[in-house]
Amino acid sequence: MSLVNNDANHSPIASVYNLIPFYTEELVMPVLEQLMLKHLPKGAHILDIGCSNGQVLQQLQIRGYQTTGLDVCEELLRFARINSPESKFILSDIRKFQSPPIYDAVYSKNVFSFFLNLEELTTVFQNVMGAMRDNALFETFAYSSNECT
Repeated sequence: MSLVNNDANHSPIASVYNLIPFYTEELVMPVLEQLMLKHLPKGAHILDIGCSNGQVLQQLQIRGYQTTGLDVCEELLRFARINSPESKFILSDIRKFQSPPIYDAVYSKNVFSFFLNLEELTTVFQNVMGAMRDNALFETFAYSSNECT
């Protein structure tokens, strides 16, 4: 599936990005465990918006969740398919993404800084809400690289 307006072109750096440790297990997973995963049964379907190279999806798979990754960068999704082969993937810009309500939880990391106005944010939140089942969870956060050292 492709619904892309690649405003943030990460393709040229995707291979390097895949080699950088993003402290997924040490930083991201404890946050997700505390804020989201402890409220979800195993097997719940989680959408990762801006899944990048699939490191978080891989960890979610290991923990027994169904996972779908969405990203605007085809090259990052290529690495995500390698890193988390059991996940499903969608090439799309979340501003254009449409889905029936099939997700038990939606997660994103470092994505919302790309939306520059209220109209884009409103569209994104409408698209996220449309993809979520009743009583689904939504978690988003950002961190900078200096927080990981």
